[in-house]
Amino acid sequence: MNRNWCNRVLEGLWAGGVEDLVVTPGSRSTPLLLAALESPLRLHSIIDERSAAFFALGRARARTCKVALLCTSGSAGAHYLPALLEARYSGHCLVALTADRPPELHESGANQTIAQSALFAAACPPVIDLGPPDNHALAARRRVHQAVALASGPIHINLPFRKPLEPTIEETATFAMQPRPAAIWPAERLISDQAVARIAERCNTARRGVIVAGPGTAALGASVRELAVASGFVLLAESSSGARLAGGALPQQCDAFGHFLGIDAIAEGLEPDLIVQFGQEPSSAPLLRWLAPRGSVTLRLADDMPRNTADGDCELILGDPGQAVSRLVPLLSPQLDASYLEAWRAHERQAWAAVEHVLSSSVAAPGEAPGEAPGEAPGDALSEALASASALRYLATGTQLTLANSLAVRNADAVLRASDRTLRVLHQRGTSGIDGLIAAAIGASGSEPSALLLGDVSAAHDLSSLALAGLCEGPLAILMIDNQGGQIFSQLPIAKQGLDARSFNFWRTPPSVDFAAACQAYGVPYRRVSQRSELHDALHWSHAQPACSFLHMRVSANSMSSFVQGVREALS
Repeated sequence: MNRNWCNRVLEGLWAGGVEDLVVTPGSRSTPLLLAALESPLRLHSIIDERSAAFFALGRARARTCKVALLCTSGSAGAHYLPALLEARYSGHCLVALTADRPPELHESGANQTIAQSALFAAACPPVIDLGPPDNHALAARRRVHQAVALASGPIHINLPFRKPLEPTIEETATFAMQPRPAAIWPAERLISDQAVARIAERCNTARRGVIVAGPGTAALGASVRELAVASGFVLLAESSSGARLAGGALPQQCDAFGHFLGIDAIAEGLEPDLIVQFGQEPSSAPLLRWLAPRGSVTLRLADDMPRNTADGDCELILGDPGQAVSRLVPLLSPQLDASYLEAWRAHERQAWAAVEHVLSSSVAAPGEAPGEAPGEAPGDALSEALASASALRYLATGTQLTLANSLAVRNADAVLRASDRTLRVLHQRGTSGIDGLIAAAIGASGSEPSALLLGDVSAAHDLSSLALAGLCEGPLAILMIDNQGGQIFSQLPIAKQGLDARSFNFWRTPPSVDFAAACQAYGVPYRRVSQRSELHDALHWSHAQPACSFLHMRVSANSMSSFVQGVREALS
């Protein structure tokens, strides 16, 4: 009975759009795994559930597809939770299949048995508990098919199995998969004609309009750029938005806003009368402060997840933003104040000139040198801004870039402007966690070159996922900025509390990891660089590797803060 029932469950997954199943070892999941081995699903074997879930998340994110996970009973599934939370808040569909003990073993002291029905309550809708395999296999297929086909985020399917877990001789005739059931098409959520007309009216009466693009996707970025061209509004697009690095800067695109919006005298002169906002909450602190409640109207277009300010002061329009833009563009007849755009562009030119000047002269401050090897010149020490800028600007057009959270994503905004290159940027801004970034980047890898920019704390947090390096489907350059801990806390109010270095390390948590030894253990090519004069050769090495490689860029601890301050002083 197990085998026929499992085949029908897998047919439901396949019909719902799942083509990949990421499997971790265990006994209770044996019936479904045996069936999966004979199915058309692509199977990926990963030893631990946490890495497996982030690998699946990366794959779902890069390919815009649905990916399933299978684990055994007990605490195994609990390691899925961080990735499922990220999937929920970033809108990716992961299907968590947790094998379970049958009902009669619950609350009986049976080994490896926990209450799994509420395991992912913070991440998924109510669990779909199919119950033990029975004669109603087609009903199980229908439930799985409907749940997966209609899902836009993560779902949890619990699968209790009784022994024997292996198929009996009588079951061998049911090994074959049956044809897919009839398709189920989810409804589309469209913004109403009335709302589109209202947006058009707002845009056509605005004289000082601004479009803000926070973390998003390439598809959303294309729509944002389309609206920017049609409206003529100033475009403030973060690196993670899909709108900044899409190949060529638009005339109204201002990428250096993070440098000059933090200067009150400049920000006050750029007051808009309309803000149209897309994507998730911006990463830039100066931009967030500038977006705080003001006299202008803010329209925020979002999909099926409401995104508003804490006070709810945005006019929120829910539905498919891409379709809304395509219907909005023909209705636009902007009447803009040309001097407003020119003011932005003047500040933009000055800011990038300051960035390049400070980058070219950036060296480690006294006492900040990152620990040179014998024979290295202290004056040649590598700064974080220069390492980030060089690494990002070295990427070839078409590269898929995963930006880690914390300083990595902010560094990209600070040093990387639009150019003729097109980079496909992936990010983990749903819950903005630092876990699973290596696993997700490996899961996202494809035949084209890809890169991951992350910090030393994030790398240490997911170091065991280097074991997945053999699953890379193409070249992946892991570019680690080692600034000796979570230096973002040096830019937060906690840094002004007068804590001694030992106490402050509870926030900064500098890793005590031998990254070279770790890479050697996992068979990943490794190179370390801490000198400006060696950086170009090191970057060339990393991008010449045929598979996964690890470039360790050791930089001075507080050099990014010094860089940001230097740019600000040049603009003040």
